[in-house]
Amino acid sequence: MSELELKVFYTWGEGVIAGKFDPGFQRKVNWDLPLLAGYQYEFVHNTAANPGSHHFLGIKNPTLISQLERFAPDMMLVYGWSFWSHLNIMRHFKGKLPVLFRGDSTLIDDIAGFSLKKIARLILLCIRAKLPELIF
Repeated sequence: MSELELKVFYTWGEGVIAGKFDPGFQRKVNWDLPLLAGYQYEFVHNTAANPGSHHFLGIKNPTLISQLERFAPDMMLVYGWSFWSHLNIMRHFKGKLPVLFRGDSTLIDDIAGFSLKKIARLILLCIRAKLPELIF
């Protein structure tokens, strides 16, 4: 049995170490646990004009693909699909190695009514999940 080599690439950028503003809680959040102990990690420079996980262009890492290629993973797990960088690496590595992704959002809590954004998200999620058909 071979050993698993894990490395985490933090796409928010190094600024998150000192705490980050959480728009959901409307305050800065600091961790009281050593979150970076016990595993390999690398911070990826975030060039977003308005960094954050509250919008699509808030996580933009032009060097992410080259950093991942230097590590040469056999597979990868991407947390969150609704950011420029995360979609970019899923597209880049598709067919080259297994890419898994995990997202916290579902279609269950959507507000009723027509929305182009909701339809686009449904289509994207179904394509990424390789579902055989779209169900509306």
